[in-house]
Amino acid sequence: MTWYKDWMVVSDLDGTLLDHDDYSWEPAAGALATLKHHGVPLVLASSKTLAELRLLAKELEIHQPMIVENGAALAWPEGEDYSSQTMGRPRAELIEVIEQLRADNGWRFSGFADWSASDVAEDCGLDLEQAALALDRHGTEPLVWQDSEEAYDQFVKEIEAAQLRAVRGGRYIHVMGQFDKVDGLMAVVEALGVGRATRLKILAFGDSPNDAEMLSAADVAVRIRSRKSTDMKVQAPLLLQPTQPGPYGWAEAFDQWWKAEGKPASSTPNPS
Repeated sequence: MTWYKDWMVVSDLDGTLLDHDDYSWEPAAGALATLKHHGVPLVLASSKTLAELRLLAKELEIHQPMIVENGAALAWPEGEDYSSQTMGRPRAELIEVIEQLRADNGWRFSGFADWSASDVAEDCGLDLEQAALALDRHGTEPLVWQDSEEAYDQFVKEIEAAQLRAVRGGRYIHVMGQFDKVDGLMAVVEALGVGRATRLKILAFGDSPNDAEMLSAADVAVRIRSRKSTDMKVQAPLLLQPTQPGPYGWAEAFDQWWKAEGKPASSTPNPS
């Protein structure tokens, strides 16, 4: 059997497959075409909403399971659309906890619940239609922290006491339930592996701390260069670190992996 039939690819989006500033994936177009031509599943794993990912998947011409809102939900192909499976607590509960902590402690931060579509559009560099899709959230709340690091550390402790998590992403802090992208990844691996004699191997791409567990669960992990990547500790057996950021680095690492048939010759076991 051809070696790539044993593999699936899972990728973060903002700052990884998508450029941090203009959200373009075009520099990785050749790599994506290779995956599509050879039938290797590409699973999108993002802090983005299902509404956003649905449009991107159509643009990329893929129809695979997707990990939504950092694992708050899974999207499963159903006909030409997707059905969703909720994994975490409803966003309304998160907002209630967050707003109470802000009122009690006077901490300075703002989140999507405070913003209009125009605010989101301006901060993210989106048009109003795209911003409305980003606001259509179910299980996470993105925040911009505007207070001290000491205050943030206390905020995290209070969030954890409420059985929630606060995770730094490429652009925002994401408050969510007790789940992670890796939880969604394991569910997807199981679903795509039905009927197979062996588990699918995983090539995973990410650029920030909220990708760390997902990359650590991979057989080959790619740590894309970004402002947040130095804070990300990855424990995968093989770790690739391309020299370029965003989709350029995505294409660089993919090319190295593909030419070496899934076993990059220039890689060494991950020492961390």
